[in-house]
Amino acid sequence: MLTLDLSTSLTDEQAIIFIATDLEAGKPHPDDTEVLAHRHVHFVDVLTAVLDGSVREAMTVSAVLCAQHLATTGALPAGVAHAMLHRPSRAKA
Repeated sequence: MLTLDLSTSLTDEQAIIFIATDLEAGKPHPDDTEVLAHRHVHFVDVLTAVLDGSVREAMTVSAVLCAQHLATTGALPAGVAHAMLHRPSRAKA
């Protein structure tokens, strides 16, 4: 989806950002010093947090804005774009 140069002066380090689909949860294997926290956040909520400045980390902002662009311009599969841009309907009780 997106490749970013993390520095234009001292290193050639790059970040490669992609959208993964059809994944299945597996058992985590963190390093001894890692503490992993997992929570589901709908894409619209993440986009809102980027746009209101709550999320400011550069790779996240770049990834979210690129993903939103791809979803709204038809560059992603229709089902993926729809899942990103529309909240699931809640069943009426």
